[in-house]
Amino acid sequence: MKRQRRTWAALAAAGVVATSIQAGCGPDAAQSDDLPAYIRDALGQILADTWPEVMQSHLSDALRAADDLAEATAALDADPSSARSLTDARNAWEDALAVWQRLEVMQIGPMASSLTAVGGLDLRDAVYSWPLTNRCLVDQRTLRRDFSSESFFDDVLVNSTGFDALETLLFSDPASHACPSQVISDAQWSDLGVSGIEEARAEYAAVLARRIASDVDDVADLWASEFATSLAKPGTADSLFTDELSAANALFDALFYLETHVKDQKLGWALGTTTCGEDDCSSKLESPIAGRSSAWISENLSGFRALFTGGNGMGLHDLLIIVEEPELADRVLDALDAADGAVAALDGPLDQVDTTSLEEAHAAIKAVTDLLRTDVATVLMLQVPSEAAGDND
Repeated sequence: MKRQRRTWAALAAAGVVATSIQAGCGPDAAQSDDLPAYIRDALGQILADTWPEVMQSHLSDALRAADDLAEATAALDADPSSARSLTDARNAWEDALAVWQRLEVMQIGPMASSLTAVGGLDLRDAVYSWPLTNRCLVDQRTLRRDFSSESFFDDVLVNSTGFDALETLLFSDPASHACPSQVISDAQWSDLGVSGIEEARAEYAAVLARRIASDVDDVADLWASEFATSLAKPGTADSLFTDELSAANALFDALFYLETHVKDQKLGWALGTTTCGEDDCSSKLESPIAGRSSAWISENLSGFRALFTGGNGMGLHDLLIIVEEPELADRVLDALDAADGAVAALDGPLDQVDTTSLEEAHAAIKAVTDLLRTDVATVLMLQVPSEAAGDND
């Protein structure tokens, strides 16, 4: 059954929504009133175009793919031993997560953090919690079968739900588990037998896939019913944003996923150049079982391009041209093309790619994010988010 939809009014009353956070709200931050009218008009058009020209199509694709995934996992749940049904469910997972990886770079409003973003509702983590993935916890829940409880999603953390938990369920060998012996003994696991594990995993997968489709639907509905208007009409009673620049900073902040998550975590952890809080970061790498880590970076770059250019509408790329910086606009796209090429050259999962190729991909993406944090931020008077402000590598 479809659960009650989230609304900003209810969550704000509960103190969940960060309605007053503004990127660039320090004493040196520019204000929209400081801008010439033609730039304010251009910003307004960019904000108005973000929903119909970028977010709407990506969320529609994500919802269709999530529905296909729910259908495929339901078929697997009906016949857990079917090799065809398992293959179909795996393919549907890859297709759905590929679309979501583009949206990873569009964490604005309901998808964004409730602690740092205007209108943030943390819905991204509900759908895909990487790098908080906990395969052992997923195996524990498989063994206990507590995922059938009506309160399951209210009782558990996001590290045992979403796309990343589904990877464990769909791609892991049913004869083995990811837990130390003091958590799950081999005897406990083998007592269920291969068929028992397949049955429990298939049922768990179907539960998670239905929830993913529901959460994606929530994101799309919140954008369509409330956030698109809020973003397009800053400074009005209908908006969470005080002015055009604060709203534009929400888009700008989202683009830094390419630096903080792709460059520093996905590639930095694979290279060993960025710390993850552990001696060995290999266990933190994305899609370790399905082996899709390189492919996901390509999708992240696609999402970055769509948000930066505005799709078929106006984006920050167009604003650079309007403020008479066409060369800078071209440099960003040229750097993005080079990053696409370097990532396409990665042959296989990141933990199996040679160091030289990883370094080239890292450097190519760094070239994009360096332009973003320096020239683009300066020219457009946008604020680099605090989590990326100290980056020097």
